[in-house]
Amino acid sequence: MSLSRPLPAGARRAYTRCLEGTCAESDCPQCQPEQALERFFAEVHEGRREHLRDLIAQPLLLYHVPRSGGTFLAEVFEQLELLVLRPDYPRDAELLDELLRRGERRGVLALAHSAAAVKARNPDVDFLEYGACWRDPAEICASEYHGIRNAKPGHHLFTHHLRAQCLACDSVADWVERYGRGNPVSAVLGDDRPPMLRASSYAADVGAMLELVTGEHFDLVADFGFDPDSLRPGRWVVGADRRELVRLRELNRRDHELCATWLQRPAPAGAR
Repeated sequence: MSLSRPLPAGARRAYTRCLEGTCAESDCPQCQPEQALERFFAEVHEGRREHLRDLIAQPLLLYHVPRSGGTFLAEVFEQLELLVLRPDYPRDAELLDELLRRGERRGVLALAHSAAAVKARNPDVDFLEYGACWRDPAEICASEYHGIRNAKPGHHLFTHHLRAQCLACDSVADWVERYGRGNPVSAVLGDDRPPMLRASSYAADVGAMLELVTGEHFDLVADFGFDPDSLRPGRWVVGADRRELVRLRELNRRDHELCATWLQRPAPAGAR
């Protein structure tokens, strides 16, 4: 998922991660992670930029369930000129742990499939946690499979590390069963239960989270071009026969049980 509208005229997009780590810009977290971090946190501490003065005092930890709006969310933060750490990259994981050890809290934003591991490594840190987002697990599996399998040259999914697996299978269910890709929500959350940014109310949930984190109100559709239909049910399983869907449900039994037993908790108040 990516933004469908351009940045406003004259807007500065600082701290944006390039895909290949080859742009060599000093504020690129991929190419120059230490320089980017030091510059960003100097601006946070010194209050040189107004939008950084109202950031929540807690570090934000986002559990990135695959194909559930997390990439879009990272782009939203980048448009807000905030630096997003990706602890799925080993170097980012090291940098994040070092930031937390030295007491950094305000302005720390981390988005990761491995968020549960980040929390486990830092048991004394009071994170503001969210999951992005609750979506039917069959939809997640199908979206991941088709998105990677059908990616064209130039798209970042074309070089995804799971592409060979997806190309080797003729159906979503075959891929899920053969490579153990079922229960994607449980795989990311582990034993943790953060409030979820739900597919059914994604724009409103994200807007409330952004207001808590930044102190400002945003409309995800009007301000960032979010398309509510991008997470609509059935988009990625159209054409699948009933036997395939039944099989997918069985392969994702743990996630379905989790959804049935886990009631949505209210968002935490957070400290400022």
